[in-house]
Amino acid sequence: MGKEKAIQAAILVCNLVEPPFKPNYTEIARNHSTDDFTINRTTLSKRHRVKTTSHQEYISEVSRALTNTQEEELVRCIKRYSARNIHPTTKMVQNFAEEICGFELSKNWVGRFLDRHMDLRTGYLRNIENARSKAEFVPSFILFYELLVYALETYNITKENIYNWDEKGFMMGISHSTKRVMSKEAYTSGRNRQASQDGSREFITLLACICADGTYIPPALIYTGNGHDLLDTWIRDLQDEDIPQKTGEKNINSAFLKTGIWPLNTRLVVHVISHRPPTPRQYEKGELKTPKISKAIRRFQREFRLEPTNAKRDKLFNAYEELSAHVSILTSKARGLEDALKQKGEKKRARPLNLIGEESTGSAQLFSPGRIRKAQEFQALQDAEKEKERDAIATHKRIQRQIERDAREERKQNEAIQKVAKKLELAEDRARKKEAERESINARKRKKEELYTLPQSPKKIRTSYQIKARKEVVEVEEDDAEIPVIKIGRGRQIRLPQRFKSE
Repeated sequence: MGKEKAIQAAILVCNLVEPPFKPNYTEIARNHSTDDFTINRTTLSKRHRVKTTSHQEYISEVSRALTNTQEEELVRCIKRYSARNIHPTTKMVQNFAEEICGFELSKNWVGRFLDRHMDLRTGYLRNIENARSKAEFVPSFILFYELLVYALETYNITKENIYNWDEKGFMMGISHSTKRVMSKEAYTSGRNRQASQDGSREFITLLACICADGTYIPPALIYTGNGHDLLDTWIRDLQDEDIPQKTGEKNINSAFLKTGIWPLNTRLVVHVISHRPPTPRQYEKGELKTPKISKAIRRFQREFRLEPTNAKRDKLFNAYEELSAHVSILTSKARGLEDALKQKGEKKRARPLNLIGEESTGSAQLFSPGRIRKAQEFQALQDAEKEKERDAIATHKRIQRQIERDAREERKQNEAIQKVAKKLELAEDRARKKEAERESINARKRKKEELYTLPQSPKKIRTSYQIKARKEVVEVEEDDAEIPVIKIGRGRQIRLPQRFKSE
């Protein structure tokens, strides 16, 4: 046990002493000292009271981009990806770290990070499809080799009659080996020598056939698709001289040897796949576990409120750093997936390469390099014809646009002339209406003046005799009435005012 582990064990013993009592730092430091190192009483006291920290923690908090807790979370993330056969590249690891710390790191940071963590290492891996990666099931491999042994022994099959016929779908840009970061246990076990990738869909496929004696059949290219849309970008770099370099007798024999088919060795593959799962970390007695889930965090907070200690506080801080780093990694992963979806939507399709104008027979299409060159020449002629057609269409469109432009100008001029003529016509109509209204007013005035100038008959003057004749005096025979009642011609009674009445 190293000195730092001994100090941590001594701090755990100090935490067991409940207040108001104080731990005996001298005795505890003496009990945890060995012949190789001695723990000072002052050092233990300051470390227990969180006055100082270890040199490693100081370096991680001051000099490094990530703290020890954040780096441990990043290591766990890499191991999780390795367990799923998805080994991140060095650039991905750097992106995860930059997402956690929030600033750009240097190009050598990943190398220093791997040097600090001996359980990680790098390696160049060959890509493998997801379906093949998920099919690595030990009972299936055992059954396959049992059937293989039975067939070889029953029918006395020799290596001259053992062929491997396989197809490979090319995914341009990611088919080459890449440098990956993985756990050391995954690399040394030999089970993770390939990086998982998406399977072949509508890409060009290579058919290869090799024999266990080192011979081979020349490969062929085949593809499946609607409308025979072979893309020229798939076979642009294919050359005949590249085939013999990869199909040597030594290389073929090595391929059969690694798979355990010839010479027959069933344990070679089964032993690699059947691996023991990693042993989880064993916590020492009295050591607190860092809460990771919400329920554990709430329970830990209740315990901290009831009995607050420095150890529990540190565990809460560690949980915060780990969860924060985990969220940053997930955020970076989600952003990368969103960018991939956007790029997939914006990706332009490549040009279809027609088979030199041949009609399809509905069977599988095999292409030799000569036929590919003819197809490329035929495609070049088609491109030239299409270019001429595009030029003719562009010229025709240019002429049509000029004709339409002239027609628009003429239409605008006619509309302007019609607008001016309409304005003049409206002005003349308004002038005629005003003149007619003026004539009507003048006629009414003249008629009224003529009426005033005609001779009028004199008004008949009534005489006093006529006025008196229309009045009658009616005497009312009443005993008390002394005043006569006067009525006008129409019979209406005239009442004498009170002031003219005699008393």
